[in-house]
Amino acid sequence: MSIDRGRTARPEASAAAAGAAGGAKILRNFSAMTSVKVASDVFTFVLFVVLSRTFGQDGIGQYSFGMAVTGFFAVFADFGLYNLNIKEASRKQGSLRDDFGAALTLRAGYTLLGLTGLLVAVRFLPISEQGRTIVLLLGVYQFAYRLTYGFSSLFVAKERMGVVAGLEFVLRVVTAIAGVGIAFTGGSLVLAVGVLPAVAVIEVAVAFGLAVRHFGAPNLRVGWRETLATAKRAAPYGLSGILFQLQSRVDVFFLGVLLSEAAVGVYNAAFRVVFMLSFLTYYAGVAIFPAASRLYEESRDDLRQLYATSLRIFVLLGVPAAAGISLVAPELVSLVFGPDFSETVGVLRLLTLLVVMSGLKNLLSFFLMACDGQGRRVKSQWIAATANVALNAALIPSFGVLGAALAVILAEALLVTLLAIELRRRIGWPPIGSRILASVVASACFALPAWWVGSVPMRVIVPCALPIYVAALLAFRDVRRSEIHLAWSWLRVRVPGARAALQP
Repeated sequence: MSIDRGRTARPEASAAAAGAAGGAKILRNFSAMTSVKVASDVFTFVLFVVLSRTFGQDGIGQYSFGMAVTGFFAVFADFGLYNLNIKEASRKQGSLRDDFGAALTLRAGYTLLGLTGLLVAVRFLPISEQGRTIVLLLGVYQFAYRLTYGFSSLFVAKERMGVVAGLEFVLRVVTAIAGVGIAFTGGSLVLAVGVLPAVAVIEVAVAFGLAVRHFGAPNLRVGWRETLATAKRAAPYGLSGILFQLQSRVDVFFLGVLLSEAAVGVYNAAFRVVFMLSFLTYYAGVAIFPAASRLYEESRDDLRQLYATSLRIFVLLGVPAAAGISLVAPELVSLVFGPDFSETVGVLRLLTLLVVMSGLKNLLSFFLMACDGQGRRVKSQWIAATANVALNAALIPSFGVLGAALAVILAEALLVTLLAIELRRRIGWPPIGSRILASVVASACFALPAWWVGSVPMRVIVPCALPIYVAALLAFRDVRRSEIHLAWSWLRVRVPGARAALQP
């Protein structure tokens, strides 16, 4: 009897150990990517703030409009190859030279087509000559950035996130420091923006060299049949990228065309604050994607557990983040952008809902791709993007900048609903109702008193909100036993000196 129990217990112990090891690896990858991403985004945000203060609403509006327009065309530099490479290479044990070669050939052709389309389109945009120059410069930057990430996809697939994070950090830091320096020394907006494509082109060469060094030279003799097959498999991801740009940046385009470049500046100042937080969940999805892709073939139960854990953690972090930004919005906007951006406060408070909506969208999208549901993802995005265009066209003329914010929130909520329905058909719906309740109640514990008192300084809200929120979460037994225990265990292992200090 004891021998039988021992024999049956070993596979269970091994599975538990494997699951713990896999979770630890995902956490390490996420920590590596997000820590560097946060540091990188701080530099990018500083550049955005300096450009806003130096060149005003019109200048930052030209910059934001250029990013929105070129982002749409830059999708063609990759057209789905990034996500396809991650998914297929994460499941492949042999050489990646054939995949590397086919993807490189396709990227060269896609980049040429995309740049040609941008050059034609920029002639018809209703913007100033300086605006056109900025669009062209940012176009080169966006295409080069996509190429860099195309080569980095091989490292993501093999869960070597440090290389990807390093490339991202260098690009962001160098461009931010150079751009800020030019702005402070009296340089023009065109010159400050011109730094971005110059550095990005160098980054492409570095990323390509690292990919060759680690995975071998690309096999450029891959036949046309194989290359076309790769293009066909990547097409749903590429269409998804186009719809993502249409979904996320059509608001900026409508504001620029229907209102003014200054309106774009007011709106994008608020959007930039929200973007820094919502983009963290994108990197969480990237860290999870390779493991989730493998688990879909190997263990659906483990995939469901990963899915549930990811959503629970996000809910506990995303809801209080949105509430906190809404509380400090007036002081934050004045501190960062200056008094000229007072209209941004109302927009920012409305867009804080996007922290939750975009975060859920990012996580659900990666899990649906891992479940081979990229076709259904494209269909969901198409419905949401169509709704977004219609909402922007209807709301902006009547409500201005606030109409654009409301349109994007409603469209994101629709997309989250559609993605959740598709995932439920594949792996079910995780039990996260208790976490939603806990997070809302705990957020109210620090938010409602501040709203009741009135204008509480940001220096008081920020240090007080976190301990109040955590203390409120401790009242929920399920949270104590799961997420709080997980955070406690991670802190004891990862933080130097915390093991001894946190001994019970």
